[in-house]
Amino acid sequence: MLESDYMPPIHKNQHYELFVMSQGLRGDGITLLRSKIVYIPNALPCDRVEIKIVKILKSFCYGKLTRILAPSQQRRTAPCPIAAQCGGCTLQHQKYPDQLAFKQGFLDEQLMDLYPLLGDASSRSLSNVEGPGGTVQPNDEASLSLDAQTNPEAGGLHPQTPGTPEPDHVLRQAQQATENRSLSNVEGPGGTVPAPRHPIVAPIIASPDEFNYRNKLQIAIQRQDDEIVLGLYAARSHRVVPMYGCGIQGEGINRVLETVRRFLNDHDVSIYDEGTRTGTLRHLMIREARATGELMVTIVSAKPNWGLSEAFAEACLEEEGVVSVQFNHNPTETDEILGGDTQCLAGRDHMIDEILGKKVKVSLRSFMQANALMVEPLYKTIIDFADLKGSETVVDAYCGAGALTLAIADTAKAVIGVEESESAIADALSNRELNHHQNCEFVCDTVESWIGTYDGDIDVLVVDPPRSGCKEEVLQAVCNKKVAKVVYSSCNPKTFARDAEFLIKNGYQCRSIQPFDLFPQTAHIELVAVFNDG
Repeated sequence: MLESDYMPPIHKNQHYELFVMSQGLRGDGITLLRSKIVYIPNALPCDRVEIKIVKILKSFCYGKLTRILAPSQQRRTAPCPIAAQCGGCTLQHQKYPDQLAFKQGFLDEQLMDLYPLLGDASSRSLSNVEGPGGTVQPNDEASLSLDAQTNPEAGGLHPQTPGTPEPDHVLRQAQQATENRSLSNVEGPGGTVPAPRHPIVAPIIASPDEFNYRNKLQIAIQRQDDEIVLGLYAARSHRVVPMYGCGIQGEGINRVLETVRRFLNDHDVSIYDEGTRTGTLRHLMIREARATGELMVTIVSAKPNWGLSEAFAEACLEEEGVVSVQFNHNPTETDEILGGDTQCLAGRDHMIDEILGKKVKVSLRSFMQANALMVEPLYKTIIDFADLKGSETVVDAYCGAGALTLAIADTAKAVIGVEESESAIADALSNRELNHHQNCEFVCDTVESWIGTYDGDIDVLVVDPPRSGCKEEVLQAVCNKKVAKVVYSSCNPKTFARDAEFLIKNGYQCRSIQPFDLFPQTAHIELVAVFNDG
């Protein structure tokens, strides 16, 4: 080895000054240090930073941001004072147009292997475009890029322990800074947005509000010294970061959060201790129906009874909009928030929301899209992609409480909703009665089990699977039945790409892909795609 080729080793706890090249899949800054990839939480592309190396693995390492020497043009002061600590928002320090650019680039990265299968549509070169909040930039081939590996070292609702992922990635040489690229624009919905690499991929649709959009809050409860605090767990710890309001939640949820925090401290209640496995209260869940203003409050306890239940319910009901107060018993040592037994302390056991003109009963476990401001645009896109003429039989797989199913029913001959959750199907049946729909049928079964035995015709299949995507049995049944059209809604581009490849290789053509930013301030992205048979 030549002396000039020698690189001194990287040492843990040593400080380095680095230029951040790109952005990882959780939004972490990424750069190179002596040919090794470095993940830097809270750093952004084109930041010049000082870091301390906190973990060294075989092919990459983690650095802690200790000082920003020269900030990127993408950087802003995070509006939330605990954004860097609680783990709920990983991108608040990044301007919103740049968040959109990052997500468009991330989607391109995830779909790169799919693009050659999409027919006569050569990939575009990436370009910069005008976003809803200004000009935005995608990550192009000059960026340092990683494939779909999740950085496990983030905080959130559950306590975290450090993981050691081995990312299967390709390192793209960083030839120039993102802020020095040649730029061009494309027009997107409601403004101009980052240009995708492939013509069938539309520009991402931004959330109408990058804050105040969520309709569900789940947080832990912990005693810290003389105070009872509520919040999410800090990264790599069992310590709750105190939350006195959350900028991405709705106003009603924040009001109830303060009421609960005040009640717990005023009554000095017993709080569950993970270390000793003693105490009572563990978690709080608040849900909000934006269209109606109704709120549901659920307290989760390690014990089956709580002497202050009645007083707690009365305090919650004093808040405007609260129509349901529930007590859930969860004695198990798992990451599951809710236990099996729930008691309604006051009011109803549900709240009522309204989506696309349909009344929707929402119970404790009902799945609803988290962004209350984007659910209608998302559902409208799914219905537009289905392009129903009134003579079709539609299957809504993974239908949840049936909100989308009911909206589809307006323009379909018949709709069958399939869902394995018994409580969700119970809600769906109630929602069918609430909206007086006679052309809806709901089936409680797994999608893979039901679709394999269903012997009727399916003209359009709508799927909104979990992050793991569709089971292969579902996709094979779609191909066997020659379903004319598949509309696929996904919150995980990696598993979507896998499922899309299966459909395309079995004769389907992907006609359009529309991404949505359902989760501002985080690295998550949603998309809707449509496939035609042949």
